[in-house]
Amino acid sequence: MIVCSMSDSDVVKERLVRDLVNYQIESKEVGGGEDVSMDEVDSWEEDYREETIEQLKSLWEGTVGEWVNSMDRWYNDDQYYQSVENEDGEMEEIPVWEANGFENPSDWQLQKLVETGSIDYGYMSYRYDHPY
Repeated sequence: MIVCSMSDSDVVKERLVRDLVNYQIESKEVGGGEDVSMDEVDSWEEDYREETIEQLKSLWEGTVGEWVNSMDRWYNDDQYYQSVENEDGEMEEIPVWEANGFENPSDWQLQKLVETGSIDYGYMSYRYDHPY
């Protein structure tokens, strides 16, 4: 479970709402080839803002998080690997999320999102620019 260390819960909530809205737009416009109206986007924002932070995190994990984990970029780009010393004293390359104590890319990205508003994935079709 990701623990939010920020004291301003409104900022965290807004970051989650914005990322979920961007994901919805991306899914419909890029993934589904459909146009999204501003009324639709406003409705998503309104619905998300009624949720608690924990509910938003759960929604994020089941949508954005699954999408993030499926991206090849994490495994095919040297910037997402870090050299660390193993138990034998030898250097080895491990995924940067593991080097930072996370099990998978989505846990790492969720923590970055709630703490900084910055993410390493992006959207082709979006309402909000990053960082949030």
